[in-house]
Amino acid sequence: MHRDLPPNWMIVKAGLFVVLATIAAGFLLWQNPNWTTALCVVALMWSSCRAYYFLFHALQNWIDPRFRYAGLLDLMRAWRERHACRWSRWPTSPRWADDEAVPRDGEPRS
Repeated sequence: MHRDLPPNWMIVKAGLFVVLATIAAGFLLWQNPNWTTALCVVALMWSSCRAYYFLFHALQNWIDPRFRYAGLLDLMRAWRERHACRWSRWPTSPRWADDEAVPRDGEPRS
């Protein structure tokens, strides 16, 4: 099983993410130095942070405490497994989006 990093390494990891984001923003502004690019970079950073906050804090603390994921790949894997039977074949019923309409084994209920 995967263990969490020690607190000191978590701080280093967070710092590396900030450095990476700063370098990426710097390259974008270096290639196209105007206010539109700067505003787009700020909007991208802000919206990415809010989306990440929603996925890993708001979802767990305010929506459902069972939603605990190690990262984006873990979240996508869990979502894919939860919806696998819905994607395996084209739905024959207009109620296909309802959890009661298509059980986990993929066979429609009569």
